[in-house]
Amino acid sequence: MSLYFKPNKSNEQLRNVFNYNVEAFSDIVDIPWSMEALEEERAAEWELYSVHVDDEAGEIIAVLFVKEQEGVLLTKNTGLKISHQGQGYSHEIKDFFEDLAHEKGSSEIVSFCRKDDFRTISLNETHGYHQTNQFEDDKGMVFLEWTKKVSVK
Repeated sequence: MSLYFKPNKSNEQLRNVFNYNVEAFSDIVDIPWSMEALEEERAAEWELYSVHVDDEAGEIIAVLFVKEQEGVLLTKNTGLKISHQGQGYSHEIKDFFEDLAHEKGSSEIVSFCRKDDFRTISLNETHGYHQTNQFEDDKGMVFLEWTKKVSVK
């Protein structure tokens, strides 16, 4: 199986992603799973991609957020649905971020994750990211910032 990455730009697409996965992502603390929170992310110029198994009609297993900022591609994402973990999809998502950075002409990728998200920390290290910063959000959650230089095509 492979993944399909679908940009979701309209309000209707955003509602479909939210409604399709409301139960799958409702317990994720670092990216609140509510329509209001998703609309706020989009208002802050984050692009939302739904991650589907096989094709656009396939099951949604994660949601990605990306944002371009002065030659840097900022990234964050929900975790994978538990039933799809351990199949290499997280690695495919990291590859997608790199491909997108090349496509957009970004020379660096910055990824954010919670300080206690050991799975993502290990994944970042495996993919050549380096921890560069630590910060606390307005709710007291501690996040790590990871960076990776990419060659511009």
